[in-house]
Amino acid sequence: MSIPSAPWTKAQLGKMVNQLSMTSANVALTDHFMDRLLQRGITLDEAFRCMQRGVIVRGPTFNPTYGTFEFRMEEKKPNDIVCVALAIAPLANPSGTIALTAWEI
Repeated sequence: MSIPSAPWTKAQLGKMVNQLSMTSANVALTDHFMDRLLQRGITLDEAFRCMQRGVIVRGPTFNPTYGTFEFRMEEKKPNDIVCVALAIAPLANPSGTIALTAWEI
């Protein structure tokens, strides 16, 4: 079984997440994500700001268990205080993304 390649470039995916996350309904927040925000003192606003203005710094890599591409985003300096891990279905035009976890840099 071959591992699928992402249907977008890293820059296209980053821009898509920036745009999708402008509407919170487009982002599914996992329980793990919410737990990590609380545990690490990160606000939901900080996490969304990272998704809205950030760039991909790792990935995307395919997760065959969930059939999604996972990647990390963070804002550019000097605002790079939060990093989020996200997953997205391998669709040409996905309607949303999934927030997996977050941490402070």
